[in-house]
Amino acid sequence: MVALRGQLSIKQYVKGKPQPWGIKMFALCGRSGMMYDFIIYQGGSTEFDQNILKKFGLGATVVFHLSQRIPQYYYLYFDNYFTTHQVLEILSQKDIYAAGTIRINRFKNSPLINDKEASKKTRGYSEEVVSQDKNVVLCKWVDNKSVVMALNFIGVGSTDEVKRRNKNEKKYITVPRPEVVKLYNHSMGGVDKMDYLLTLYRIFVKSRKWTL
Repeated sequence: MVALRGQLSIKQYVKGKPQPWGIKMFALCGRSGMMYDFIIYQGGSTEFDQNILKKFGLGATVVFHLSQRIPQYYYLYFDNYFTTHQVLEILSQKDIYAAGTIRINRFKNSPLINDKEASKKTRGYSEEVVSQDKNVVLCKWVDNKSVVMALNFIGVGSTDEVKRRNKNEKKYITVPRPEVVKLYNHSMGGVDKMDYLLTLYRIFVKSRKWTL
């Protein structure tokens, strides 16, 4: 969100944002926080392909639009607002590796165990299921809460170990972690870092002088 309280036809209100009023932007950023591409959301007049928008919805359309200039065999990560089976399938056909957390209701009849059953498993338990065409993998990992991810290039993969605080035993324990979670945590967060870097230089001045 680009903070703005003035009069502008494309100004948006997004509840829960640090700056809820302003210009809404979708950005493609690297791990360093460098922005590579962006699109300003303008409601119905946003420069999206309307056929793709009607067929796949807003989240998927944003991904397709911003990934047009990404070369083959690059890795793309996004959160559950954008992740669907169709997005991962189409990116796989373009030879773009993609992964993201998911909203499980977008993946109908998923054979993964539910959260109630997962809570009975030991911490660090993980499982994966693969689509029939082998293009999309769902991976569930039990940490403090269950984490479900969808991707098109790897499953649980090789596991490593991470330290977690055990409240009952009041000590740190080692927990196995799937490779996809490691990759996601390592590369995700470029947009948040860009926002952080911008705040270091942002000055809020209540003035009508455009020079300020």
